[in-house]
Amino acid sequence: MSFPEPIVLGVDEAGRGPAIGPLIIAGVAVPESVLVKFENLGIRDSKRLSPKRREQLYDALQQLNAKIYIRELTATKIDLTLKDTQDNLNLLEIRVMADIINEAMPTIAYIDAISKPAYSERHLDPLLSSPKPRLVVENKADDNYAVVGAASIIAKVLRDQNITALQEAHRHLGDFGSGYPADPKTQRFLERNVDTIRRYQLPFVRMEWECTKRILRRKRQTLI
Repeated sequence: MSFPEPIVLGVDEAGRGPAIGPLIIAGVAVPESVLVKFENLGIRDSKRLSPKRREQLYDALQQLNAKIYIRELTATKIDLTLKDTQDNLNLLEIRVMADIINEAMPTIAYIDAISKPAYSERHLDPLLSSPKPRLVVENKADDNYAVVGAASIIAKVLRDQNITALQEAHRHLGDFGSGYPADPKTQRFLERNVDTIRRYQLPFVRMEWECTKRILRRKRQTLI
């Protein structure tokens, strides 16, 4: 008797830390026999690859026998979560990851941990539908498992595309760079557009992010 080939899922995210733009969570599910093709492509954590190489691997992944699952958490959604005293970004991400796992119905799911692996697994397991997959939840899973590296590449490329589209749509406000708080372009953008951000609550700016609130507070103090 032959049995169905195990389905392996990798889940990772891109854009957790920025003050601008969405957080993208991606899942990549493949039959176990396809994993060797991922490894042969040299897939690894997207942060360890150049933008050009990420794009090349993103295109290559589209050609393989893989199912791709995408969830976008907008800045507005993140703000609403952070305003809820009973919720936080970790739990939001875990709920979204559980949603991807339940849709993919893998045999085994490799997850890049949110915070500590035990924390992620403890909150993730009750959200999973039966039959539950075997969970492997680790920090740096995107480096250790090619299928998680593939998910990190998908998430990163899609976030970069989103940021490019936002830049084009709002270029009259200036260049906001990568959207990460440590980026000087992002800092200058927030500082120069404080009035616009406060008045219109631009939907791509995370208003509840500490760096955003700090800049708004500093600007308000200079006006007193």
